[in-house]
Order: sequence, then structure tokens, then C-alpha cells
Amino acid sequence: MKAKLIIASPLQLINAIEAKEHLEIKSTDITFFSDGNITNERQVKLLLEELKIKTALSIIKIPKNLNFLERMLFLKNLEKHKLYNNYEYIIIGHFRSIYQAAFANLYNTKYICVDDGTRTLDDISFLNRFGYSTKAFKLKTLLYAFFSVKPYLLSKKYTFFSYYAKKVEVKNHIHVLENTFSYMRSLKSKKSSKVEKKIAFVGQSLVDSKLLTLDFYLSLLNNIDDYYKKRYPEGITVEYYAHRNESDEVLELVAKMPNWVIIKNKLPLELHFLFSSQFPEEVGLFFSSVAETLSIILGDELKLKSFFIPTDKLLYRKSEINNLFETNRNSENIQLINNY
Repeated sequence: MKAKLIIASPLQLINAIEAKEHLEIKSTDITFFSDGNITNERQVKLLLEELKIKTALSIIKIPKNLNFLERMLFLKNLEKHKLYNNYEYIIIGHFRSIYQAAFANLYNTKYICVDDGTRTLDDISFLNRFGYSTKAFKLKTLLYAFFSVKPYLLSKKYTFFSYYAKKVEVKNHIHVLENTFSYMRSLKSKKSSKVEKKIAFVGQSLVDSKLLTLDFYLSLLNNIDDYYKKRYPEGITVEYYAHRNESDEVLELVAKMPNWVIIKNKLPLELHFLFSSQFPEEVGLFFSSVAETLSIILGDELKLKSFFIPTDKLLYRKSEINNLFETNRNSENIQLINNY
């Protein structure tokens, strides 16, 4: 049994590998859509090497700043990358990506959609509400069809493989298989007998994605620094794990904070901590999906703290992100910190 994995990030690859193991697929090949982020590409290759996964990896580079006609031509030319057709499954990293969907639509087989971080909750909500049935999407579909392009994954039924399986309500046309990270957990080394005297904090590209202003993001980090100083009056190092999409401008300002050290990890954080021989005192973050994945993979071996961001300070995605904090609040393995 063979599957095609279509991905655009290391996280999508981790989840696609879990789906492949869950479905007991023996053989795969991978198509990676690259937006030019070198860290993304490097982590994907290193992840495959670290997990000793033998597979063919093809990279499709998405040109920047395409106009409408250039995008149509690019999508239409994806067919030249279709080298094999006999797949049992197509496993898709993000089904709402027009690039991944257009490529997946070249194959007539079963589709499995995996998590793309916290965005999955919004994706399932999208399908629950109206999906691609609105007049606007129908008109766009006709327009794309004029160019013989199918950039939407249109289906009567959708199957997701998700670690949010128990946290979402779905309608009859959506089926959700639970991702328990059984494969990753099977690789887990024995718990270290030594806990390092340091804090790990998970950075997010909240400024670069324009979710928060730079000044407010830095003020949150300063408040978190005060929180740690009160908890560890003897002093403690905070290792700030930079998000692959964070700009140097933001990281240079974070690095100026006393006792904060910037870490640019080679592997995705899930694997970084999974293979680590030593654990930090605790892991801090805001609302990253890393909280969910680490809590499943490592359970209570890592102390996880989610620092709440006031909804009125978010520039968009207010309701969605507030729901993510509520998910963390109700988690057994994540402590939500409101006041800091």
C-alpha cells in the first residue's frame, strides 16, 4: 500500500507520518511545497533523516508575488510533477491551500487531511458552516475550471486525522480519526533523571503575522520575565525557541532581555524535546499547537504553561484564539496563566 504525502511544513510532515503509521502504509513519497523559507526546508530534510525514513522527496518551489494569470499557469503546470498514480491514499498537510489541493486533485483516490497546527480548528469549523458551497466559491470554481484548474478539495465527505478529535463537533460529512502520536511516543527515550535549571519559551510569529504589535508583544514577554523572576528569585535562564517565521528584528529585541537566550532549533520542537536527554523546568508559550502536541507526546514529563493574551489586544482571529486558550484551560497537562 502506497501513499503520497503533500506538505508545506515540518509540522504537517510530522502529522502526515503519524497518519501513514496509523493507516499501516508501507511505502510513501513526499511532495513538499516550498515558499522559500530555508528553515522549513532544512527541518523537513533533517526530520526525515532523524527518523530514518526512506522516501522520495520532491520539492515544488512556489514563486513569490504571483499575479492571477501567473498563479493559474503555475497551478496548471503542477501536472508535470505528477510522476506516479497508483496511490491508496493522498495525505494532505493543509487542504485549504490552493497549491496542495490543486495537486491532490490530480489523483483520483482517498484523501486524508492532517493537522496544520491550530488552524485545523478553523478549517473544520469552515466545513461545518458552509464549506465550498457558497455562491462566491462556486463562481471561483467556475473561473478556475476555465483554466482547467481545481484548487479546492471538493468532496461529499472529508476525513481528518487530528489530535483535536475529541475537542471538535462535526457534521455527518466530516469524519475525524484521532491522532494520539503513537508513532512519536514509541520513539520516546527514557525520561532524564536530571531536570535542567532553565525555562523553555516557545516563540511565535505573532508580530510578523500582524496579530500583535511589536510593542505589545515585547511587553508580554517582559511581564512573563517578571513572572519567572518572582518564581525563581535565585535567577534562571529562559531559552526562547524562535519560530521559523520570526524576523531578525523581533529576535534581536528579545535577545536584549537579560537572561533570555535565542535558540534556533534544527528539529521541530516536538522532536527536539522528544529526543532530549534533559528537560527544562517548564515550557512556556501562548497558544501554539506545540502545547497540544507536547502534552500528548510527553504527557506530564514536561510542565506546560500557556500565557493568556487579552482578546482586545489581538488585531484579528480574536474568537478563534480565545477558543484556543479555553482549550488550554481545560487541558489536564497545560496550565493557563491569566495574570502575569
